[in-house]
Amino acid sequence: MYNKNHFKKLLNSYSIQIFMYIFIFFLGKQTLKALYLFFDYSYFLLENFFSFLVIYLALKKDSIRLKISLLLCAALTLFIGYKYEISNNIAVIIFYLAIQHKKKLIKYTLLSIFSVILVMPFVSPIFYQNKYGIPDIKDIDTSIPPNIVMINNPVTEVFQVDDYYIEIKKIASIELNAKAVFIEHYNKPFSYDYYEHPLYDAVAPLDLSIFIGEMADNWRNYKIEHEQRVLIVTPPIGVKFTGDEWNNMHIIPSNTNIHKGFFTIKKGDNVYLKGYLVDWNGVGEFNNVKMKTARSFNEASPQRAGGRFTYLCTQFLVEELNVNGYTFK
Repeated sequence: MYNKNHFKKLLNSYSIQIFMYIFIFFLGKQTLKALYLFFDYSYFLLENFFSFLVIYLALKKDSIRLKISLLLCAALTLFIGYKYEISNNIAVIIFYLAIQHKKKLIKYTLLSIFSVILVMPFVSPIFYQNKYGIPDIKDIDTSIPPNIVMINNPVTEVFQVDDYYIEIKKIASIELNAKAVFIEHYNKPFSYDYYEHPLYDAVAPLDLSIFIGEMADNWRNYKIEHEQRVLIVTPPIGVKFTGDEWNNMHIIPSNTNIHKGFFTIKKGDNVYLKGYLVDWNGVGEFNNVKMKTARSFNEASPQRAGGRFTYLCTQFLVEELNVNGYTFK
């Protein structure tokens, strides 16, 4: 016979409560893990949403020729999007409109625009190399530690970037060989403004994340995440590491040639960099912008990324760059 009091006593017992807490904890942990994996890949899915949409539309088409054309377009744009970490949503839309349009002039015009968009990641580095670089093949050995020399009694200099002026202090000279594992350009007006003002993006228009030493040799084994100018590196299971062999660099190009040179870098390239680690601040109405560079790769940062410990980024004034057999200076 069902006894309500007996059931309440059982439910209130310590053993059942402990079991429930463990179950809820396990369920919550698995839910968080699933959400983490979803958001980890959602950026790629959003950037290439229309490629996946075209695959769906292609499967619904009756024409074999149209089906194959759309599937090839989706596969090509997904490959380029994954390889170069760019969005091809616009290219896919243009291709789909071209395939659907009956007027030949409009169809061929749209196909031409589609072709130009697709070849840009391949053509633009060659253009920048020949216009802004000097052929110079270097043996870039990423096993060599960076050469950082502190400057005694650094002085403050005024530095102009676009229409902005900043005060810059050279803390140390630096020369290093490294493996580029992530690069992101902050192009106005669509970039992330660190201080809700384009000054920061104008001064440091890109982030370059690098590995050296053993991490450079095994860079594909690490999980690399980058968001809002913060680099998060997760090592393979069982591998312990410190901040000695990796850093996120906020790049301050000393001139246009060097800035353009960074557009030729691809993930996995070996790069040679020479310049200065600098502290800098805005002047006048932007004097609230104050940036301090890491003096070494393993210097701790006061900031946290999702509650996790991070290392301080370097503010790197670059005066020479070598990549893929070209020097920019």
